[in-house]
Amino acid sequence: MPFDYDPADPPSPLAVARGGGLSARLDKGQGAWLRSVDLRSAFLPANITGSLLGPTARPGLTLAVAINGRIAALTRSFELDATVKFEALVPESAFRNGANDVELFVVTERSKLERVPLAS
Repeated sequence: MPFDYDPADPPSPLAVARGGGLSARLDKGQGAWLRSVDLRSAFLPANITGSLLGPTARPGLTLAVAINGRIAALTRSFELDATVKFEALVPESAFRNGANDVELFVVTERSKLERVPLAS
């Protein structure tokens, strides 16, 4: 078993550090969709896509996508048309009606999280 989990001894909260030299931008339309989720709709913005910006942006970074304060997906950055991109499919259960918060983190080699600011 890769992880031992004992419900009587839950894991401690993950330490989050500020990332350096990296920011991200969600692809066009994503921000508006995430601010007005209707769980009864046939459409949920579960495919989170965007670009990484800055001098440390590169393909192959392990990224964690959090929705409403909970990590909902892991992915890796990749290059497309000379742009470093990311894409993650998050489960429908991650969303709530109305506005939903998205956060992006780089997962470091020591399994720590570095927050990646989202540009508007």
